[in-house]
Amino acid sequence: MTYIPAALRRQVYHPRQDLWHEHFQLKDAEIVPLSAKGRVTIRLLQLNRRDRVEERQLLLQAGMLNPSLP
Repeated sequence: MTYIPAALRRQVYHPRQDLWHEHFQLKDAEIVPLSAKGRVTIRLLQLNRRDRVEERQLLLQAGMLNPSLP
C-alpha cells in the first residue's frame, strides 16, 4: 500500500469508523461519492478504474455482489 500522509488519512473513508452508505452509492457498477470523504477515497484507491467497474459488473450479473452495498 502507498504511504498516505496523516492529514489525508482523516479525509479517507475508514470502514471501521464510517458508514458506507453515508459516503458512497453503487450505481450500476460504478461507485458514486456522496461526500468529500467518498470522493477522496474513490480517487485515491481508483475504485472506478475501468477494470474494477467491469469486474463489479460481472459480480452483479452473477449475483455475487449485492447492489445495495453493504
